[in-house]
Amino acid sequence: MLAEARALMRGRNDPRGDGYQALAEGAVAFMGGDWDEALRRGEQAAALFRESSAGVGWEMANAQRFVLDCLWHTGELRALAGRARSTWQEASARGDRFAAIQLETTVLPVVHLKDDDPHSALDVLKTTLIGWPETVLSIQHWQQTQARVLIELYCGRFLEALHLMEHQIDKLTRTVLSRIRPVRLFTLFLHGTALVGAALDARGGARDAMIRKARRDVERIQREQVSECAALLRAQIAVLGGDRSAAIDDLASARRLFAERGMKLLSAVVACGWSKMVGRCAGEEVSLEAQRFMSAQEIRNPEGFVRMFAPALSLAPAERPGGP
Repeated sequence: MLAEARALMRGRNDPRGDGYQALAEGAVAFMGGDWDEALRRGEQAAALFRESSAGVGWEMANAQRFVLDCLWHTGELRALAGRARSTWQEASARGDRFAAIQLETTVLPVVHLKDDDPHSALDVLKTTLIGWPETVLSIQHWQQTQARVLIELYCGRFLEALHLMEHQIDKLTRTVLSRIRPVRLFTLFLHGTALVGAALDARGGARDAMIRKARRDVERIQREQVSECAALLRAQIAVLGGDRSAAIDDLASARRLFAERGMKLLSAVVACGWSKMVGRCAGEEVSLEAQRFMSAQEIRNPEGFVRMFAPALSLAPAERPGGP
């Protein structure tokens, strides 16, 4: 379809049409996890829409959203912070509530977490959807809950994060959103992450049930062929079971796969956990590299990001199940 569209547009001088073409190609790249191509196409679409006539507010908002989401997925938080704030200010100044909400329920809370300010992140989410139409689950409400879960994980409130995810999954299964692959995958990953975090403080049958549910999430993620996320969750389940060797192997795989996908923040998070498990001598250089990356992105509390994406790795070795 994209090739046919390119053929139809060939030779035409139509910035708006070219903008739609670039936006569609960016969306396809984003859905497939090709962040570099999605970023390039998003930038191209935004530039073309600026050249065209009025009436492209929705299109511009979506092009900018792809650009900012790509910066978030690749871990370029320093660049994300400046661009997210300026884009939000522009949207607010022109009264574009749709564009503002897109940012308030996705990247703006992340910018506040980068600055180690979870209170401001929560404040953004509390007011953003006031007056927004209530449905079983809109994409804006899904985004709001996902951002809220990230904040709860960052703060170590794992059981609250799990309650939010369980409530959302019940709604998600009743909507068409469950057919959107990135929505489905991010939901599974955050649900599994919340289960791992909650299991750290659980005991007995409740803990065993959480681990079983986390394993089911891993199986579903693996069926979607997202091996890096499956490996990260599987490693944490191994940590919970005291299987240090399996955890180290899965973390090594997750770190390599995230790096290959260009997801540098998650690769750094995994590196922090892996280096703690293998010990200071073997893991020192890897740990320093991860710390340098987070410092370059101006992340004030790296441990908060480890908690957010890999709660079982945020513990010191002696505090882990089966640790020394």
